[in-house]
Amino acid sequence: MILFIRVVMAMIMLVLLTSVFAKIMTMKNCTFPYVSYVIGTVISETALGSIGFLVAVLSNSVIAGYLVSIGYFLFNYLGSISDTNILYLFSMETGNFITKIWLLSISVLLIIVALFYSKKKKVC
Repeated sequence: MILFIRVVMAMIMLVLLTSVFAKIMTMKNCTFPYVSYVIGTVISETALGSIGFLVAVLSNSVIAGYLVSIGYFLFNYLGSISDTNILYLFSMETGNFITKIWLLSISVLLIIVALFYSKKKKVC
């Protein structure tokens, strides 16, 4: 239950901070579709966090979670994961927002798996 509350609080802060930052950018005369870009960014952040969260729970090491998240980001950034893949983080560059739906679904699934594994590990 504590992990679930932490995940919910982290998601609230993630949305809040991303929205505030994007709002500051629009107030400083940046032009972009605010809602769709904020949602897409939050989904990408959730994907990175959920992978790290799952690895941290499975390995019982927060550092391993951080390293896997950084590795996933680097694979995307350096082009090892192509822009046609559903796991591609930067799909908004190509105008493909359908990928974000897949990424969100996978992220939610990873968080649920991590929470259930954590609960099962506590019971055993």
